[in-house]
Amino acid sequence: MTKHLTVPVTLLFILAIASALRFVGLDFQSLWPDEIYSVRVSANFDPAEIIQATSKDVHPPGYQFILALFIGALNDSELAVRLPSAIAGFLSVFAIYALGKRLFSTREGLLAAALLCISYPAVFYSQEARSFSILLLLTLVTSNLLLKTITQLNTSPSRNNLTLYAYIAVAVLTTYTHYFGLLMVALQGLASLFLINREKSQIKSLVKIYGLIFLFFVPWIEVFFQQLQIKNFWIPTPNIDSLKEFIYFVFNKNTHFTHVSILLMSLGLLLTFWNSLRTSTEKITNTSTGSKTLTHTSLTPYLLLVLWFLLPILLSYIKSIVSTPIFTNRNLIICIPPAYLLLSKAIGLTIDFISEKQFHKEALTVMSTGLILTSGLYNLHDHHYFSKPLKPQYRESIAEIRSNPLSSPSTKVIISDDNFIYYLEKNDLRADHILGRPNDLDIIEALSKQSPYFWFIEGHGVPNQTPLYKALKERFKPAHSKLYFQTRVTLFSASN
Repeated sequence: MTKHLTVPVTLLFILAIASALRFVGLDFQSLWPDEIYSVRVSANFDPAEIIQATSKDVHPPGYQFILALFIGALNDSELAVRLPSAIAGFLSVFAIYALGKRLFSTREGLLAAALLCISYPAVFYSQEARSFSILLLLTLVTSNLLLKTITQLNTSPSRNNLTLYAYIAVAVLTTYTHYFGLLMVALQGLASLFLINREKSQIKSLVKIYGLIFLFFVPWIEVFFQQLQIKNFWIPTPNIDSLKEFIYFVFNKNTHFTHVSILLMSLGLLLTFWNSLRTSTEKITNTSTGSKTLTHTSLTPYLLLVLWFLLPILLSYIKSIVSTPIFTNRNLIICIPPAYLLLSKAIGLTIDFISEKQFHKEALTVMSTGLILTSGLYNLHDHHYFSKPLKPQYRESIAEIRSNPLSSPSTKVIISDDNFIYYLEKNDLRADHILGRPNDLDIIEALSKQSPYFWFIEGHGVPNQTPLYKALKERFKPAHSKLYFQTRVTLFSASN
């Protein structure tokens, strides 16, 4: 294979695998409560309803509008509602390639793309109807656009900069997609102050950029501060184990891969720092054009990536300690790209250490890419990602009602939460009672007199024996019971 074909063929191969991992089996897992909530909010494409619902939640409304567009154009099936996340997940692989190429070289771009392609968290959230995959994509796109904008401000400040306006548009979308997107844009603003040459015209341009972004966010700012006041939330206060778990999450929930990655990244950073001390200040070169871009030391890309990785973790950890916890693995998905870019550079430095010949370097890059993809695919297989349930089986629980010969149209259905309604409606069924009242047992007693059997369906993790379930087993005889992943379906006989 010629030198000119190596990069595009390798990239296309990575993108093909990324596409398969994100689009194949998109409806294998049942929707879980968070996804069903997203579908309920966006189902009618009513802007006022979406804004009202999200204002009572803890997220901005951007993702819900994106989801509403897909539901309106397609339907509210699992495939349709997860499609935006899958598309975003696929595009993220190319976006990290572009960012790696801009910061370092084509080699690091390919290696980073391979790492994100088979990343367990990236694949997982690409197949979930929530905002995290889109947040990941927008984080990468804004980072690319910002670096290009800074380059143009430093070299041609008077030029009409279309990239600048593209950055503003995508940054605004990012702030409305997730509050960690808002955090990312704020951190990008701080980084910009250190990346520009700090001439008066450039400072004015930055004020213009972030002033416009702020103005676009103003309509939501009152709701944002109201949501900040929320005290009671399900996220636990983080500790040191939470930090360890997050690192494990970033590196594919694989102990060996985590240890090797941390070792390589540490050695890579030490080697880079040592080389920087031995060399004079140099210019970062734009690999796509060959033009000089930012006048900083060769440590600048590393410093940017290290701060990108550490600051969201540190800030969310502190916020979670002093007030309402917000530290979760999925919120911090914005920290995955810098980790993979640092790792890709560390692998590149290892390749440089092994051989000085360009042909050997290209061959080792292709081999490293293949090794990353192979080990990542094996890791996904080892986690049974496409072969066992990883989300509560709400769909399968309702399907059990349909398939059971003892069930009839008159059989009453009692559900533990309203998330089952999505699948009940898909099967032309309805709930006769949703748990949550003080007199639940009395209501069930009354319903049991209206048909020979009644269904009792539980979700939210299903503890082995809830007080209500025990009471029902004492009062009624279970005719059929099946335990699914985090759900349970029981058919009770109304007669003793």
